[in-house]
Amino acid sequence: TPGVRREFAPMVLHKTYTGLVADVTTLDWSSDSSVLLAGGKDCQARVWTVDTVKDYEPWMFIGHKKPVVGVHFEDRNRNTDRNHFFAGNGN
Repeated sequence: TPGVRREFAPMVLHKTYTGLVADVTTLDWSSDSSVLLAGGKDCQARVWTVDTVKDYEPWMFIGHKKPVVGVHFEDRNRNTDRNHFFAGNGN
């Protein structure tokens, strides 16, 4: 209709996470959206915090023999007050 203005709200880059050296194949967020877990073709999984934490070094899980195809946070409300996470390569 005339007079109606339509706008597109583009996505905004919040932060760039580094460390995986090959393509990312899987992602998961913690239940409170404060932690990001990713796995990739470089046979690694990494954990990053969304908010900057002084002297925080992202956790790195290495030693998978094949590319990581699945990462998963356990539901925080189901078990304990801590986040549990898993990474796997299908074997």
